[in-house]
Amino acid sequence: MFRVTLAQIATGPDKEENLKKVLRVLNEQSQGSDLVLFPEYTMAYGKPFNREFVKKVAEPLEGEFVKAVRKTAEEIEVNVAINIEELEQNKVFNSTVVIGADGEIKAVYRKIHLFDAFKYRESSIFSSGDSIVLVEVNGVNVGFEICYDIRFPELARILALNGAKVIAVSAGWYKGILKEEQWLTLLKARAHENGVYVLACCHAGEDFIGRSLAIDPLGYVMLDLGPGERVLTVELDISRVDAVRKVIPAIYQRRPEIYSKFGIV
Repeated sequence: MFRVTLAQIATGPDKEENLKKVLRVLNEQSQGSDLVLFPEYTMAYGKPFNREFVKKVAEPLEGEFVKAVRKTAEEIEVNVAINIEELEQNKVFNSTVVIGADGEIKAVYRKIHLFDAFKYRESSIFSSGDSIVLVEVNGVNVGFEICYDIRFPELARILALNGAKVIAVSAGWYKGILKEEQWLTLLKARAHENGVYVLACCHAGEDFIGRSLAIDPLGYVMLDLGPGERVLTVELDISRVDAVRKVIPAIYQRRPEIYSKFGIV
């Protein structure tokens, strides 16, 4: 079994307080987990959430926030995926840092699809990433996405085609009319159409829906954390991915030679 802890926490503008909460979760609630997944804006979230705020809190990968998480990950021997406002060469990225059980940084996923929708304009705050990230975690290939990415099926499909058995999503899904229905529909679709597990951890603050989910390769919801701060671990039978794909082999029945005629591969 592959065990993933969904750390559905709320964070505020104080990075030190947020870090204390993160380390407390790791030390007290991650025992036996293969991966601990935190939500978007784990390092800091404040209002107004604008470029001025983000530039104030952003840190490089060598900063104190990531350094402390790396130290704890090594001490308790657990893999961690944690979202930060990453400062890199005068640019700020919305990034998920994947830290190994040895405390080393295994990968950094920088959000590709920025949330320029509804009344938000994330591209005025962050720079966009341009790399897809797939990491082997205790023998299981895990792909990473951040929030708005789930509205783009191409990303999940590429991850699945490149071997992902699990897609881990860090999110700050804002509340709004029918937003929870969109969240459920999109995540279930990404799981079902690719025959993969989808694990989505959403921020629990007052602006966000919470409702972190674990979804199996047939699109069934295994776990729904509801609103508010909660931390739970779910067990995934990775062999189910291949079993489901034998029953519904859609991922192997693609017709890229046709799609390419219309500019899609």
